[in-house]
Amino acid sequence: MMQKMTVKAGADRPEIRKVLMRVLAGIFVPIGLFSIFLLTQRQNPLTVYRALVMCFAGSKYNVGEIAVEMTPVLLAGMAALIPAKVGLSNCGGEGQLIAGCLTANIVGVYLCSGLPGVVGIPIMLAAAAAAGLLWAAIPLFCKMKLNMNETLTTLLSNYIMYKLVAYMVFGPIKDTAGNNYPMSARIAEQLRLPAFAGTRANVMIFAALFVVVITAFVFAKTELGFKLRTIGGNERAAEFAGFSVKKARCWAFLIAGAIAGLGGGIVMSSVEFQMREATAHDLGYLGFLATGIAGGSPIVSIFTSFLLSALSVCGTSLEITTGLRSSASTILMSVILLTIFGLGRGRREK
Repeated sequence: MMQKMTVKAGADRPEIRKVLMRVLAGIFVPIGLFSIFLLTQRQNPLTVYRALVMCFAGSKYNVGEIAVEMTPVLLAGMAALIPAKVGLSNCGGEGQLIAGCLTANIVGVYLCSGLPGVVGIPIMLAAAAAAGLLWAAIPLFCKMKLNMNETLTTLLSNYIMYKLVAYMVFGPIKDTAGNNYPMSARIAEQLRLPAFAGTRANVMIFAALFVVVITAFVFAKTELGFKLRTIGGNERAAEFAGFSVKKARCWAFLIAGAIAGLGGGIVMSSVEFQMREATAHDLGYLGFLATGIAGGSPIVSIFTSFLLSALSVCGTSLEITTGLRSSASTILMSVILLTIFGLGRGRREK
Protein backbone atom coordinates (compact mmCIF):
# COMPACT_ATOMS: atom_id res chain seq x y z
CA MET A 1 0.00 0.00 0.00
CA MET A 2 2.74 2.43 0.98
CA GLN A 3 4.62 1.56 -2.19
CA LYS A 4 1.55 2.41 -4.33
CA MET A 5 1.12 5.74 -2.57
CA THR A 6 4.81 6.55 -3.10
CA VAL A 7 4.57 5.71 -6.81
CA LYS A 8 1.43 7.85 -7.17
CA ALA A 9 3.03 10.80 -5.38
CA GLY A 10 6.09 10.48 -7.59
CA ALA A 11 3.92 10.41 -10.70
CA ASP A 12 2.06 13.53 -9.55
CA ARG A 13 5.23 15.59 -9.15
CA PRO A 14 5.98 15.99 -12.90
CA GLU A 15 2.35 17.05 -13.49
CA ILE A 16 2.57 19.62 -10.68
CA ARG A 17 5.81 20.93 -12.17
CA LYS A 18 4.14 21.27 -15.58
CA VAL A 19 1.25 23.22 -14.10
CA LEU A 20 3.63 25.51 -12.23
CA MET A 21 5.70 26.05 -15.36
CA ARG A 22 2.56 27.01 -17.30
CA VAL A 23 1.48 29.43 -14.59
CA LEU A 24 4.92 31.04 -14.48
CA ALA A 25 5.06 31.22 -18.27
CA GLY A 26 1.58 32.79 -18.35
CA ILE A 27 2.82 35.49 -15.97
CA PHE A 28 6.37 36.20 -17.11
CA VAL A 29 6.16 35.71 -20.89
CA PRO A 30 3.64 38.59 -21.36
CA ILE A 31 5.64 40.75 -18.94
CA GLY A 32 8.84 40.04 -20.85
CA LEU A 33 7.36 40.65 -24.29
CA PHE A 34 5.63 43.83 -23.19
CA SER A 35 8.87 45.01 -21.59
CA ILE A 36 10.60 44.66 -24.96
CA PHE A 37 7.86 46.75 -26.52
CA LEU A 38 8.25 49.38 -23.78
CA LEU A 39 11.99 49.58 -24.40
CA THR A 40 11.34 50.26 -28.08
CA GLN A 41 9.17 53.19 -26.93
CA ARG A 42 11.99 54.46 -24.68
CA GLN A 43 10.00 53.66 -21.56
CA ASN A 44 11.32 52.16 -18.34
CA PRO A 45 9.34 48.90 -17.84
CA LEU A 46 9.64 49.16 -14.05
CA THR A 47 8.11 52.64 -14.11
CA VAL A 48 5.23 51.47 -16.30
CA TYR A 49 4.51 48.38 -14.18
CA ARG A 50 4.63 50.46 -11.03
CA ALA A 51 2.10 52.86 -12.58
CA LEU A 52 -0.16 49.88 -13.41
CA VAL A 53 -0.01 48.57 -9.84
CA MET A 54 -0.76 52.03 -8.46
CA CYS A 55 -3.73 52.29 -10.82
CA PHE A 56 -5.09 48.97 -9.54
CA ALA A 57 -4.69 49.72 -5.84
CA GLY A 58 -3.60 53.31 -5.34
CA SER A 59 -6.89 55.08 -5.99
CA LYS A 60 -10.39 54.35 -4.72
CA TYR A 61 -11.79 56.05 -7.80
CA ASN A 62 -9.80 53.78 -10.14
CA VAL A 63 -10.94 50.69 -8.23
CA GLY A 64 -14.49 51.92 -8.68
CA GLU A 65 -13.93 52.43 -12.41
CA ILE A 66 -12.64 48.87 -12.71
CA ALA A 67 -15.80 47.62 -10.97
CA VAL A 68 -17.94 49.76 -13.31
CA GLU A 69 -16.33 48.22 -16.40
CA MET A 70 -16.12 44.72 -14.94
CA THR A 71 -19.88 44.50 -14.35
CA PRO A 72 -21.02 44.43 -18.02
CA VAL A 73 -17.86 42.52 -19.02
CA LEU A 74 -18.77 39.71 -16.61
CA LEU A 75 -22.34 39.55 -17.91
CA ALA A 76 -21.22 39.62 -21.55
CA GLY A 77 -18.82 36.82 -20.68
CA MET A 78 -21.68 34.69 -19.35
CA ALA A 79 -23.59 35.47 -22.57
CA ALA A 80 -20.76 33.79 -24.47
CA LEU A 81 -20.16 30.97 -21.99
CA ILE A 82 -23.71 29.62 -21.60
CA PRO A 83 -24.30 28.93 -25.33
CA ALA A 84 -20.78 27.46 -25.59
CA LYS A 85 -21.73 24.88 -22.95
CA VAL A 86 -24.48 23.58 -25.24
CA GLY A 87 -22.40 23.63 -28.41
CA LEU A 88 -23.32 27.05 -29.80
CA SER A 89 -21.19 30.12 -30.40
CA ASN A 90 -22.50 33.53 -29.34
CA CYS A 91 -20.19 36.27 -30.60
CA GLY A 92 -23.06 38.74 -30.40
CA GLY A 93 -22.82 39.73 -26.76
CA GLU A 94 -21.62 43.14 -27.95
CA GLY A 95 -24.77 43.83 -29.95
CA GLN A 96 -27.06 42.30 -27.33
CA LEU A 97 -25.49 44.47 -24.62
CA ILE A 98 -25.86 47.63 -26.73
CA ALA A 99 -29.46 46.67 -27.53
CA GLY A 100 -30.11 46.58 -23.79
CA CYS A 101 -28.40 49.93 -23.34
CA LEU A 102 -30.44 51.58 -26.11
CA THR A 103 -33.72 50.13 -24.86
CA ALA A 104 -33.03 51.14 -21.26
CA ASN A 105 -32.48 54.70 -22.42
CA ILE A 106 -35.66 54.82 -24.50
CA VAL A 107 -37.75 53.31 -21.70
CA GLY A 108 -36.14 55.56 -19.10
CA VAL A 109 -36.59 58.78 -21.08
CA TYR A 110 -40.02 58.23 -22.62
CA LEU A 111 -41.84 55.85 -20.26
CA CYS A 112 -40.34 55.99 -16.78
CA SER A 113 -39.25 59.60 -16.39
CA GLY A 114 -42.06 60.33 -13.91
CA LEU A 115 -41.74 57.10 -11.91
CA PRO A 116 -39.81 56.70 -8.64
CA GLY A 117 -36.50 54.89 -8.90
CA VAL A 118 -37.66 51.76 -7.05
CA VAL A 119 -40.21 51.23 -9.82
CA GLY A 120 -38.49 52.78 -12.84
CA ILE A 121 -35.06 51.15 -12.50
CA PRO A 122 -36.40 47.55 -12.43
CA ILE A 123 -38.60 48.34 -15.45
CA MET A 124 -35.58 49.72 -17.33
CA LEU A 125 -33.43 46.69 -16.49
CA ALA A 126 -36.21 44.26 -17.40
CA ALA A 127 -36.72 46.05 -20.74
CA ALA A 128 -32.96 45.91 -21.38
CA ALA A 129 -32.88 42.15 -20.70
CA ALA A 130 -35.87 41.65 -23.02
CA ALA A 131 -34.13 43.64 -25.76
CA GLY A 132 -30.99 41.50 -25.45
CA LEU A 133 -33.11 38.36 -25.64
CA LEU A 134 -34.96 39.57 -28.76
CA TRP A 135 -31.74 40.63 -30.46
CA ALA A 136 -30.27 37.16 -29.75
CA ALA A 137 -33.43 35.56 -31.13
CA ILE A 138 -32.62 36.78 -34.66
CA PRO A 139 -29.37 34.80 -35.17
CA LEU A 140 -30.93 31.93 -33.21
CA PHE A 141 -33.77 31.77 -35.75
CA CYS A 142 -31.23 31.86 -38.57
CA LYS A 143 -29.41 28.93 -36.95
CA MET A 144 -32.38 26.76 -36.08
CA LYS A 145 -34.61 27.39 -39.09
CA LEU A 146 -32.19 28.34 -41.88
CA ASN A 147 -29.13 26.36 -40.68
CA MET A 148 -26.92 29.46 -40.89
CA ASN A 149 -23.64 29.67 -39.00
CA GLU A 150 -24.36 31.38 -35.65
CA THR A 151 -20.79 32.67 -35.30
CA LEU A 152 -21.15 34.75 -38.46
CA THR A 153 -24.73 35.87 -37.83
CA THR A 154 -24.02 37.00 -34.26
CA LEU A 155 -20.93 38.90 -35.40
CA LEU A 156 -22.88 40.61 -38.18
CA SER A 157 -25.67 41.47 -35.76
CA ASN A 158 -23.16 43.51 -33.73
CA TYR A 159 -22.45 45.78 -36.69
CA ILE A 160 -26.14 46.09 -37.50
CA MET A 161 -26.70 47.27 -33.93
CA TYR A 162 -23.92 49.87 -34.29
CA LYS A 163 -25.72 51.30 -37.33
CA LEU A 164 -29.10 51.15 -35.64
CA VAL A 165 -27.79 53.16 -32.69
CA ALA A 166 -26.24 55.71 -35.08
CA TYR A 167 -29.60 56.08 -36.85
CA MET A 168 -31.44 56.50 -33.55
CA VAL A 169 -29.14 59.13 -32.03
CA PHE A 170 -29.01 61.13 -35.26
CA GLY A 171 -32.78 60.91 -35.67
CA PRO A 172 -35.68 59.59 -33.58
CA ILE A 173 -34.18 59.89 -30.08
CA LYS A 174 -31.82 62.81 -30.67
CA ASP A 175 -31.97 65.33 -27.84
CA THR A 176 -33.30 68.54 -29.33
CA ALA A 177 -31.79 70.47 -26.42
CA GLY A 178 -28.36 68.90 -26.87
CA ASN A 179 -26.64 71.58 -28.98
CA ASN A 180 -27.14 69.46 -32.11
CA TYR A 181 -24.84 66.65 -30.85
CA PRO A 182 -25.86 63.11 -31.90
CA MET A 183 -26.97 61.84 -28.50
CA SER A 184 -30.19 61.04 -26.71
CA ALA A 185 -31.71 62.83 -23.74
CA ARG A 186 -30.50 61.82 -20.27
CA ILE A 187 -32.55 59.56 -18.06
CA ALA A 188 -34.03 61.23 -14.97
CA GLU A 189 -31.98 61.51 -11.78
CA GLN A 190 -34.14 59.07 -9.82
CA LEU A 191 -33.54 56.37 -12.48
CA ARG A 192 -29.78 56.40 -11.88
CA LEU A 193 -28.33 53.74 -9.61
CA PRO A 194 -26.73 55.26 -6.47
CA ALA A 195 -22.93 54.97 -6.46
CA PHE A 196 -20.58 54.12 -3.63
CA ALA A 197 -19.01 57.21 -2.05
CA GLY A 198 -16.11 58.63 -4.05
CA THR A 199 -16.59 56.32 -7.05
CA ARG A 200 -19.00 55.54 -9.87
CA ALA A 201 -19.31 51.88 -8.81
CA ASN A 202 -22.61 50.56 -7.49
CA VAL A 203 -24.25 47.44 -6.11
CA MET A 204 -24.67 45.90 -9.58
CA ILE A 205 -21.12 44.50 -9.44
CA PHE A 206 -22.48 42.10 -6.82
CA ALA A 207 -25.43 41.26 -9.04
CA ALA A 208 -23.01 40.37 -11.87
CA LEU A 209 -20.94 38.22 -9.50
CA PHE A 210 -24.15 36.51 -8.35
CA VAL A 211 -25.03 35.65 -11.98
CA VAL A 212 -21.56 34.13 -12.44
CA VAL A 213 -21.82 32.05 -9.25
CA ILE A 214 -25.30 30.81 -10.15
CA THR A 215 -24.08 29.88 -13.65
CA ALA A 216 -21.15 27.95 -12.17
CA PHE A 217 -23.42 26.18 -9.67
CA VAL A 218 -25.98 25.16 -12.30
CA PHE A 219 -23.38 23.68 -14.65
CA ALA A 220 -21.34 21.96 -11.93
CA LYS A 221 -23.90 20.78 -9.38
CA THR A 222 -27.33 20.32 -10.96
CA GLU A 223 -29.00 17.76 -13.17
CA LEU A 224 -29.89 20.53 -15.63
CA GLY A 225 -26.23 21.49 -15.86
CA PHE A 226 -25.29 17.87 -16.52
CA LYS A 227 -27.81 17.68 -19.35
CA LEU A 228 -26.56 20.93 -20.86
CA ARG A 229 -22.93 19.81 -20.67
CA THR A 230 -23.88 16.50 -22.29
CA ILE A 231 -25.61 18.33 -25.13
CA GLY A 232 -22.53 20.50 -25.67
CA GLY A 233 -20.09 17.61 -25.40
CA ASN A 234 -21.90 14.96 -27.45
CA GLU A 235 -25.10 15.93 -29.22
CA ARG A 236 -25.73 12.42 -30.48
CA ALA A 237 -25.39 10.86 -27.02
CA ALA A 238 -27.73 13.52 -25.62
CA GLU A 239 -30.37 12.67 -28.23
CA PHE A 240 -30.08 8.95 -27.46
CA ALA A 241 -30.51 9.78 -23.76
CA GLY A 242 -33.79 11.52 -24.60
CA PHE A 243 -32.64 15.08 -23.99
CA SER A 244 -34.40 17.83 -25.96
CA VAL A 245 -31.29 19.20 -27.65
CA LYS A 246 -32.94 21.86 -29.81
CA LYS A 247 -35.12 23.20 -26.99
CA ALA A 248 -32.20 23.36 -24.54
CA ARG A 249 -30.03 25.19 -27.05
CA CYS A 250 -32.76 27.72 -27.80
CA TRP A 251 -33.33 28.51 -24.13
CA ALA A 252 -29.62 28.71 -23.39
CA PHE A 253 -29.08 31.15 -26.26
CA LEU A 254 -32.05 33.33 -25.33
CA ILE A 255 -31.06 33.46 -21.65
CA ALA A 256 -27.54 34.44 -22.73
CA GLY A 257 -28.95 37.31 -24.78
CA ALA A 258 -31.05 38.46 -21.81
CA ILE A 259 -27.99 38.46 -19.55
CA ALA A 260 -26.03 40.57 -22.06
CA GLY A 261 -28.98 42.95 -22.42
CA LEU A 262 -29.14 43.29 -18.64
CA GLY A 263 -25.49 44.35 -18.74
CA GLY A 264 -26.43 47.11 -21.16
CA GLY A 265 -29.24 48.27 -18.91
CA ILE A 266 -26.79 48.47 -16.00
CA VAL A 267 -24.39 50.56 -18.10
CA MET A 268 -27.18 53.01 -18.95
CA SER A 269 -28.47 53.33 -15.39
CA SER A 270 -25.01 53.39 -13.77
CA VAL A 271 -22.62 55.56 -15.77
CA GLU A 272 -23.84 56.61 -19.19
CA PHE A 273 -27.39 57.98 -18.64
CA GLN A 274 -27.68 58.91 -22.34
CA MET A 275 -27.09 57.15 -25.63
CA ARG A 276 -24.26 58.07 -27.97
CA GLU A 277 -22.83 56.30 -31.02
CA ALA A 278 -19.98 54.81 -29.02
CA THR A 279 -21.89 53.99 -25.83
CA ALA A 280 -20.92 50.56 -24.43
CA HIS A 281 -18.66 49.78 -27.41
CA ASP A 282 -16.20 46.88 -26.92
CA LEU A 283 -17.58 45.77 -23.54
CA GLY A 284 -19.19 42.73 -25.16
CA TYR A 285 -15.97 41.79 -26.93
CA LEU A 286 -14.03 42.14 -23.66
CA GLY A 287 -16.49 39.74 -22.04
CA PHE A 288 -16.05 37.28 -24.91
CA LEU A 289 -12.26 37.46 -24.51
CA ALA A 290 -12.47 37.09 -20.73
CA THR A 291 -14.46 33.88 -21.09
CA GLY A 292 -12.08 32.57 -23.76
CA ILE A 293 -9.05 33.19 -21.57
CA ALA A 294 -10.84 31.51 -18.65
CA GLY A 295 -11.28 28.35 -20.68
CA GLY A 296 -15.05 28.34 -20.22
CA SER A 297 -14.89 28.42 -16.42
CA PRO A 298 -17.39 30.88 -14.88
CA ILE A 299 -15.36 31.35 -11.68
CA VAL A 300 -12.06 31.88 -13.49
CA SER A 301 -13.81 34.42 -15.71
CA ILE A 302 -14.18 36.65 -12.63
CA PHE A 303 -10.40 37.02 -12.49
CA THR A 304 -9.92 37.36 -16.25
CA SER A 305 -12.71 39.97 -16.43
CA PHE A 306 -11.01 41.89 -13.62
CA LEU A 307 -7.67 41.73 -15.44
CA LEU A 308 -9.04 42.95 -18.78
CA SER A 309 -11.19 45.63 -17.15
CA ALA A 310 -8.25 46.87 -15.08
CA LEU A 311 -5.99 47.07 -18.12
CA SER A 312 -8.70 48.92 -20.06
CA VAL A 313 -9.29 51.43 -17.26
CA CYS A 314 -5.60 51.94 -16.54
CA GLY A 315 -4.73 52.82 -20.14
CA THR A 316 -5.61 56.47 -19.51
CA SER A 317 -3.70 56.46 -16.23
CA LEU A 318 -0.61 55.17 -18.05
CA GLU A 319 -0.82 58.01 -20.56
CA ILE A 320 -1.01 60.59 -17.76
CA THR A 321 1.74 59.18 -15.52
CA THR A 322 4.25 57.83 -18.08
CA GLY A 323 3.39 59.51 -21.39
CA LEU A 324 2.76 56.10 -22.93
CA ARG A 325 -0.26 56.07 -25.24
CA SER A 326 -3.38 54.53 -23.72
CA SER A 327 -3.53 52.05 -26.63
CA ALA A 328 -0.49 50.34 -25.08
CA SER A 329 -2.84 48.65 -22.62
CA THR A 330 -4.57 47.00 -25.60
CA ILE A 331 -1.19 45.67 -26.75
CA LEU A 332 -0.62 44.19 -23.28
CA MET A 333 -4.08 42.60 -23.38
CA SER A 334 -3.26 41.04 -26.76
CA VAL A 335 0.08 39.68 -25.53
CA ILE A 336 -1.57 38.11 -22.47
CA LEU A 337 -4.34 36.63 -24.61
CA LEU A 338 -1.99 35.13 -27.20
CA THR A 339 0.27 33.71 -24.50
CA ILE A 340 -2.58 31.98 -22.68
CA PHE A 341 -4.06 30.64 -25.91
CA GLY A 342 -0.60 29.41 -26.96
CA LEU A 343 -0.11 27.60 -23.65
CA GLY A 344 -3.57 26.08 -23.88
CA ARG A 345 -2.98 24.84 -27.41
CA GLY A 346 0.34 23.29 -26.41
CA ARG A 347 -1.40 21.43 -23.61
CA ARG A 348 -4.13 20.07 -25.91
CA GLU A 349 -1.59 18.86 -28.47
CA LYS A 350 0.23 16.89 -25.77
